[in-house]
Amino acid sequence: MGRSRNVWGPYEKDPKNPIVTSVPGESYERQDADHLKPKYYNPDSALQKSGHGSYVELPTGEVYLVHLCARPFVPELRCTLGRETAIQKMMWTEDG
Repeated sequence: MGRSRNVWGPYEKDPKNPIVTSVPGESYERQDADHLKPKYYNPDSALQKSGHGSYVELPTGEVYLVHLCARPFVPELRCTLGRETAIQKMMWTEDG
């Protein structure tokens, strides 16, 4: 996620990126050849592989994030339903 006061930029990267994730701790997934990545499984989260979202602002001012996720079976960590879509309410910090 990035932000700018002007639609044409310049844009500033969010220092808290990613804004949605189920990975416990820090991740360097792109450098990991393990396709199942069991070390990234977070047993405290029902939704796994969260990311790639778009946010939507309602006329009421509420903001939601629609994103991809998966719900793997344990202990195999296989996602027979594939990628699913989730929606979560977003909350902005004091600095926007």
